[in-house]
Amino acid sequence: MMLYPPRRFDANEWFILISIALVLTVSLLLPRRFPTPLTMFVYLFNVYLGKVGDFILALPPLNLYDANDVQKYEWFDMVLYFFLYPPVLYILLNLYDRWKPSGYRRVLYVAGWTLLITGLEWAASKAGVFRYHGWHLYYSVFVYAAVILLNLLALRLAGAVIGRRRAGGAEDPPG
Repeated sequence: MMLYPPRRFDANEWFILISIALVLTVSLLLPRRFPTPLTMFVYLFNVYLGKVGDFILALPPLNLYDANDVQKYEWFDMVLYFFLYPPVLYILLNLYDRWKPSGYRRVLYVAGWTLLITGLEWAASKAGVFRYHGWHLYYSVFVYAAVILLNLLALRLAGAVIGRRRAGGAEDPPG
């Protein structure tokens, strides 16, 4: 797969870099709540979700939006997948694990994060990170709600598997 440089370094690249600095700072300042294998799973799971989602929605035959300056796969597309999407979901899961919302609070938690992430996408679109042709921002509400619910389910399932392994004598590597 060929990666292309941006046509010019402008608002969308700055938006991505500033966003990454913010979310990485927040995620690194949070107390560590998960064993290393679970953190790695969350990270890779969200790289996968971001790439698969964008490949389905942003490439032909649907081609509902473009990311960044060129229609081809560019460096900053890869940066989004690896350094922006996963830390945002890590923060969401870390806080979820800390607060353990249940009942209507869980619904409010998912709804609040869905709106927050949709708002971040709106800001990104204003900075030129996304250009829509056929996609509407309100579609993202449903996509982000599904992504959040998938993450909560994956956290529960992966945590149970890792917990069983640890109970059987496997240890978390240092880190």
